[in-house]
Amino acid sequence: METCIDQEWATVGSPASESSVEEWPMTGKAKEDAKHTWVPIATLVLVALGVGGGTAWTLHNEIASVNKSITAVDEHIARVETAVRIVGAKQGGNTQTLIDEALKVAVANAKTDPDGAKTVLAIANRWITQQGESHIPAPQESFVAALAQYQALSAFPALSGTAHDGMLKLAEYSTAVEASPPPATMTMDASLDIIHGRYYLHDGVIIGPRAIVTSSDNRGTDIDNFVITNVVFKDAVIIYRSGPLVLQNVRFINCRFVVPNSLPGNQLLAAAIQQPSNATIG
Repeated sequence: METCIDQEWATVGSPASESSVEEWPMTGKAKEDAKHTWVPIATLVLVALGVGGGTAWTLHNEIASVNKSITAVDEHIARVETAVRIVGAKQGGNTQTLIDEALKVAVANAKTDPDGAKTVLAIANRWITQQGESHIPAPQESFVAALAQYQALSAFPALSGTAHDGMLKLAEYSTAVEASPPPATMTMDASLDIIHGRYYLHDGVIIGPRAIVTSSDNRGTDIDNFVITNVVFKDAVIIYRSGPLVLQNVRFINCRFVVPNSLPGNQLLAAAIQQPSNATIG
C-alpha cells in the first residue's frame, strides 16, 4: 500500500532536471528568491543592449523572454508546492487526502499538460483500487468530491478513458464500504415483471453474481431496459450497455460494474456512488 511517492511524482509535470524530491520544497522565501534571480538577467540585458536606436525591438523581446521565464518559475513552484502537500499527506498515512490532492493536480493540468495529468490520474486510480480492496472506510462526501473531479476530467478526450476507469473504481470502492445491510438473506427476494418488453425489478434484494443472470454471456445482471425500484444488490456483477434504465431507491453493496465509457455508463457509475441511487438514464 505504501507507494514510493517520490519515484511516482518524479515523472509528473516537470523536466528531468527538476524531478528529484530534494528540489521540491521551494516555498516562502525560496519562492521569492527564485523570482529575484531573473532581476540581474534583466539588468544585464539593459547594459548589453543599450537603450537607444535599433536596439529597442531587441530589448522588448529580451524583456518578454524574461517575463516568460518568471511565469515558468511560478508554474513550477505551483507544482512543487502541490507535490510537497502530497508527500506530506502520504507520510502522515492519510491516503484519502493523497487521492484528493492527486485529483486536484490532474484537473489543474488537464488542459495544459494532458500527459502529466493522465499519469497523476492513473496513480490516483491505483490508490482508489487499493482502498476499495482493503475496505477502508471513507465519508460519503469524499466520494462525491472525487466524483466531481472525475466528471470534470472525463470532458477531456485525452483523459476520458482513464477518468472512466477511475470512476468505475470509485463506484466499486463506494459499494465496498456501503454500510446499509440487505433486508433479506435469500439470494433473490425481489419481484421481476416483464411488461411490453421492459423489465420491472422491485421490492427486495439480489445477492450474489448469479442470483439473477440476464446477460447474454451469463456473466451477471444486465440491467439495460430495466426499471428497478426499492432493490438492494449485494455481491453482484452489474452489467450495463448504455440502454434505457430507471433506478429508484436502489442500493449497491460490494458490487462489480461492467460499464462502457459512455455518457450513460458514467451516469450509472455516478448514481452508484451517490447512494441510494435515483436516476433515469438513456
